[in-house]
Amino acid sequence: MYIEYAFNFYKNHIINKEKFQLMTKYNFTMNGCVHSSDWELFCALLLNKNKLTHGESDLEGYEIKSAYKGNSFEYQYHKNKGEMKLENDCNTDHVFIVYDTNYRNISVYLVDKTVIKPVIEEWKKDFKLNYESGKQRYRKNISYNFVVSNSTTILEIKNEELQ
Repeated sequence: MYIEYAFNFYKNHIINKEKFQLMTKYNFTMNGCVHSSDWELFCALLLNKNKLTHGESDLEGYEIKSAYKGNSFEYQYHKNKGEMKLENDCNTDHVFIVYDTNYRNISVYLVDKTVIKPVIEEWKKDFKLNYESGKQRYRKNISYNFVVSNSTTILEIKNEELQ
């Protein structure tokens, strides 16, 4: 793993103190102000893996999810390529990034594909029914507690310091 490389990206691009100060000053919420592509790039640097095309895993061999500490991680499957994406998600490892309100504390967890596959396999049962009702997206969640209980911690940042 390339922890220092990813940590430098975190310090230079994730923690944007000027932006965070302006958001606070003008009463914007901090939650979600780091875009999913920033987290994917952070993990690409950490794992030294490339981004894949739409409908596949986010990175070579990894699906990336992020959420505020204690919240669930959302999965969305679109009508046209959702079934293929579901299958891909069953057969890849998953990286979960947990952050706090000001992004000063970050935990990065890895859940092996053999652990997550049974969860995602369960989703397949009602996948097609979802679209028969006219919906364009199929949404499911994996809980914070599941991730913490079934993962390996691969990176910790506390008070903006690498642990």
